[in-house]
Amino acid sequence: MIADLKPYPEYKESGQEWLGQVPKHWDVLPNRAIFSEIKERDCPDEEMLSVTITRGIVRQKAFLADSSKKDSSNTNKAAYKLVQPGDIAYNKMRAWQGALGASSLRGIISPAYVVMRPVTGANPLYFHHLYRTPM
Repeated sequence: MIADLKPYPEYKESGQEWLGQVPKHWDVLPNRAIFSEIKERDCPDEEMLSVTITRGIVRQKAFLADSSKKDSSNTNKAAYKLVQPGDIAYNKMRAWQGALGASSLRGIISPAYVVMRPVTGANPLYFHHLYRTPM
């Protein structure tokens, strides 16, 4: 199957030892050039979302109903961060375990989480899978 793939006409060094050469028209960019951090708050009436290790971003009600977890969220939701479809959210302390995801939902998450929005037209689902891939 891989033999059928047509190579690119020209390659260049990526500048990253672990990556090697990439097609000449590709750019190697850091996350900060692809995403911007979003800190929209004060939307307490929005639906609560959960960032899970196994399923990414889900409705908190459904997550709690399907598990033995309890709602530990603060009753005052003013500081909670707004997540919109296409955003990526992650738990800084548990991202290494896969506690992140691209959202298809609008809602709010804990203020302890990071919300990122693509600024370059990047496909959030691609990064959802990339960031969850063991290296």
